[in-house]
Amino acid sequence: MSSSVTYLAFDSRSNDLLGYFTLMMKAYSVKSDALNSANKRLIRRFSEIDSSGNFTAAVYLIAQIGKNFALPEKDQIEGSELLMAAMNVFCETTTMQQDFKGKRKDSALGKFSAQNASFAC
Repeated sequence: MSSSVTYLAFDSRSNDLLGYFTLMMKAYSVKSDALNSANKRLIRRFSEIDSSGNFTAAVYLIAQIGKNFALPEKDQIEGSELLMAAMNVFCETTTMQQDFKGKRKDSALGKFSAQNASFAC
């Protein structure tokens, strides 16, 4: 099972399409016999164990990303800005899910920016 959402980035002044990205959530399974005990303890924190002892977790992927090269170069968005926008959406989504489940910890939740390459969510 997987689901995806595509986001469009527009210039607020000209309404030009600057770029887009698609985020996908997908179930990922790992066979338990492929993991050592330390990795099993780690993955157990964010996954479910099925009847055969395999671990299944939801993973988030950037399924596609693109920018509008038809615009003059001075008006184009940087690829890093699109990646940061995708990471911001990811952080907002996971924070909402953690809030909803009552599991949010007030630790290193933060926004990304093109100037700040710190990827702690």
